[in-house]
Amino acid sequence: MTQEVAKKKPWWYLSSIQIGLAAAFGGAALAVVLGGLMIPVGPGGLVIDPRMPFAFVGAALTGPVGAIIVGFLAGVGRIPVFNIPFHVIGEVVFFGIAYKYVYNWCKGELKKLILGFTLLTLPYYFLWETIYWPIVVAYFMTKSPEMVVPLYFTYLPGMMGEMVAAIAIQSVILSVLPAKYRRPQW
Repeated sequence: MTQEVAKKKPWWYLSSIQIGLAAAFGGAALAVVLGGLMIPVGPGGLVIDPRMPFAFVGAALTGPVGAIIVGFLAGVGRIPVFNIPFHVIGEVVFFGIAYKYVYNWCKGELKKLILGFTLLTLPYYFLWETIYWPIVVAYFMTKSPEMVVPLYFTYLPGMMGEMVAAIAIQSVILSVLPAKYRRPQW
């Protein structure tokens, strides 16, 4: 009897489950944008954006390559020249790569998983979103570089509201997903 050695898939390989999850969560994020489900909060088109929990969960479950697909779909619907790089980089770095470590730390226990996912969400908002958007708006959209700091403080309250909503929604999403789909699919 011969034994077949299972070939390890390359890191960039996407299974049909990963493709389906990336399409579903990225598509949900895009549907939120195209459906206009955003609340304006400041100058330069700053909004509270309920697409983020879908992008975060989709990127986390599908890994770095799936996060690129999710990030593209999350970013293409509104100001793509700024949103696509923002979402692809943010989703890959903060969720596509990091979630596997969070999941291994919590060993799949739901309460710890939600806590860990929340801990991934905080730096996304405080280190990524609050720095990226004021710079983009000041330098590229309004052509007023001196506005970076005032825009940061204008944006901060809206970002806080979005972050709280994202944490609540992504916690619900993770809670209702079957355990086998909560684990990283890569």
